Amino acid sequence: MPQKICRITNLWSQCNWQTNETVSRVIIESTQLFSYQIDYCNQKKVIFNILSARASMAPQTIEVSDGLIDKIAIQQLVHDVVGVYIYLNYPIPGKISFQPGVPARTILSFDRFFIRHLFQNKIIALDPGHGGNDYGGRGPVSLIEKDVVFTMTKKLKDLLEQNKARVLLTRETDQNVPLAHRFLLAKNFAANAFISFHVYHGTSPKVSGLALKYNPRAENNFFLAQCVYTELARKIKRPLRGIKVDQQLCYLENTPGIIVEPVAISNWTEEGLLRNPTFYEKIAFGVFNGLRKFFSS
Repeated sequence: MPQKICRITNLWSQCNWQTNETVSRVIIESTQLFSYQIDYCNQKKVIFNILSARASMAPQTIEVSDGLIDKIAIQQLVHDVVGVYIYLNYPIPGKISFQPGVPARTILSFDRFFIRHLFQNKIIALDPGHGGNDYGGRGPVSLIEKDVVFTMTKKLKDLLEQNKARVLLTRETDQNVPLAHRFLLAKNFAANAFISFHVYHGTSPKVSGLALKYNPRAENNFFLAQCVYTELARKIKRPLRGIKVDQQLCYLENTPGIIVEPVAISNWTEEGLLRNPTFYEKIAFGVFNGLRKFFSS
């Protein structure tokens, strides 16, 4: 009697922060549990072949960019074999577990040890711009810059702390903080990086997209700006407005510092994006991945 063909119905990824040993996971959903072959061909690419199976989804590549897993892909191969390809930023062997049921789930877990080790002794100063009676820009409907940048900061703070970094906040409530005090916090604690969140606002609602500014006095600061700009653009997929010097950041002296403007709040579409909680997660992961690349260098 021929073996029953298994159908692969879904493929997705997640980070699990529930344990001390944080992991990145790839989850394969199917109509039943299956046999497989796994090959760590170059330690940063995992080939997971599912036997006697057919994919109920079109061949595709899914961008993950969670710091450890770069992307995953699925493809129907010959002889009823489905290939799942996992591309890693660091050489980590996976652990495989199974959850029977409907759907059945096969879970490949990759320890985020390299990333925890990378961030463990890092001090990151996060600066949500404006605050108190300094509202910053306003959207065409109702959003206010000081509020949306505070949400961005909190998302990035959580992500950094989950990966063992020490985070300093220039403000923890809706309060006025002089610019000089924000810079002084980063300098006094010898921060490894200063990240200030703002959004663009102007008279033209046509302006949109991502821009970064950097401290020209700090060594390799343009490289930090490039890393964050590239990774953030990859996550949020907005128009690019470029990287330029900000002379105010010179008060940081040798502390690497950037101002991140992910979007324009005065743009109707981008104010709409700022109402979506998932968009803030993308911003946080984009900046986090940029910091990871910078510290890895």
